[in-house]
Amino acid sequence: MSNLLAQAYLIERYGLRQVHRHGHVAELLFTFGIAYMIEELVQMVWGKVPVDYRLPEALNFCVGSWPRISQQDRLRSSELQSSL
Repeated sequence: MSNLLAQAYLIERYGLRQVHRHGHVAELLFTFGIAYMIEELVQMVWGKVPVDYRLPEALNFCVGSWPRISQQDRLRSSELQSSL
């Protein structure tokens, strides 16, 4: 964590402060460049191939799902609303 903070400080101190005098567009380009470099570094370390995983059977269920409403219940509901 402290390593990440040190890197962020160095980028801000020696990167963004130097670019700031060239305007907002330069700052934006610098920020996108840093983001692109981080993305490429992550892909170099962990690769681009997605990891195939199986969902454990104990976790294969719906949480907070509403009970199914039958077509007859929908028709009764619409009849009640139209009569009001």
